Amino acid sequence: MFQNQVPPVVLVLLLLAVMAAPDGHGQDSAGKQSQNPIADLATLPIQNNWNFGIGPDERTQFVALVQPVIPLKINDDWNLITRPIMPFINAPIGASAVDHGLGDMQWQNFFVPVADRPSNWTWGVGPSFVLPTASDETLGLQRWGAGVSAVAVYTEGPVVGGALLNQNYIEGGVSKPFLVQPFFNYNFDKGILDKFFFAASGEFQADWEKGEDDRWSNVFGIGPGRIMNVMGQPMTIVTRFAPYLTAPDGGPNWQFRFQMNLLFPK
Repeated sequence: MFQNQVPPVVLVLLLLAVMAAPDGHGQDSAGKQSQNPIADLATLPIQNNWNFGIGPDERTQFVALVQPVIPLKINDDWNLITRPIMPFINAPIGASAVDHGLGDMQWQNFFVPVADRPSNWTWGVGPSFVLPTASDETLGLQRWGAGVSAVAVYTEGPVVGGALLNQNYIEGGVSKPFLVQPFFNYNFDKGILDKFFFAASGEFQADWEKGEDDRWSNVFGIGPGRIMNVMGQPMTIVTRFAPYLTAPDGGPNWQFRFQMNLLFPK
């Protein structure tokens, strides 16, 4: 059963980690810059999540998020950072069945001011959209939605931290999904930990249309990451072990994440 939930991409990512070669300083800079979700840097994050302990049979759900980050220059004062998020889901149904396919896509956009002087803070805000792309009703709401996304990031020395907020409203008033994603990264640049970083992050989600007992799903965890180069391609990889602090009835107990970010510096 578990083997059916591990796609070939995960094995490829593990192989890449083994093959990784040391990076140059330019790639180190891009790797740290990629930890800022609204940096002027094109990236391709591929995030693999395993949610364990779902339902009375303690089953596992797998969700892969492909979320390219595309920076666009509007003028000398503003950039637009656009990020479509495509979820590929393998979801347990009942005691033994499985449903898999594409979930509802989200499309986040951030208008980011171009700083005229060096600053530790960057911020962005813009429209967010939900697209009814779910291949089955068990994998999404299959309805249109829209809302707002906002993010603030603090960067100083080895530290990159901040939070992303997203509030959507779904067609027909069936759902009002809310999300806050805090994150904190500490980058090492000396000794045996050179090019490694420590990452702490979480997702605090609520649906205001649901009752108090089933409204929140909160997960927060920590894990190591590394900046690397594979066959000339700069990238970062990061893992996370995260317990669910709050989950709806029948929801997961904990999560494991393996994420790879392909970097495309200018």
